[in-house]
Amino acid sequence: MSWAKIDDLLPHHQKLVQTGALAPAVYGYYVASINFCRRHFTDGRVTRADFPLILPSCPRPTRTLLSALERVHLWEREAEGVWYVHDFLDHNDPAKVIKAKLRADSDRKRRTPPSGIPPESERRPRTLPPGFQPESERIPDVASDKNQIRKEPEPDKSRVADPPPGTSEGFSIPPERKEPDRPVRIGELLTRFRQAPDG
Repeated sequence: MSWAKIDDLLPHHQKLVQTGALAPAVYGYYVASINFCRRHFTDGRVTRADFPLILPSCPRPTRTLLSALERVHLWEREAEGVWYVHDFLDHNDPAKVIKAKLRADSDRKRRTPPSGIPPESERRPRTLPPGFQPESERIPDVASDKNQIRKEPEPDKSRVADPPPGTSEGFSIPPERKEPDRPVRIGELLTRFRQAPDG
């Protein structure tokens, strides 16, 4: 981002007072021309082809406005269609000085890491506390239950397993069927009581 120097007393300058009712237009176009020269490194020179870039909202300034700028010596005509902003280099650095500063600033930012991190050559060597061993150099403890992998014993394929109880040659023997308990009726109890031998 570039900056242009403008006197804060410029609105009260005698040159602007002499422009009368045109003072707002003269002031605005004069300040816009200073900003244009600073942004495009023209060292204060303005041509007719630059008018659309000086103030985009006024791409074709009137002859009255241009005459007022020349009459109070805010613009000085150098040739047909070429003007010089009065005392521009007295308050602003020339283009070659500005470009050199920008290059130096760019080189400084390129050399300086972000967030204030010092360069690699200025960093202190990394030191580890006594007895500390990095994770990559640690030897796993095979005797530890956490690191030891437990494996289930594999069955002996050479030995034929005994058939499970209740099975014979691959056929399952159903268990003995039991009658489900049922309630005994009163009539049945009386019958059993009468059939019981005396004694």
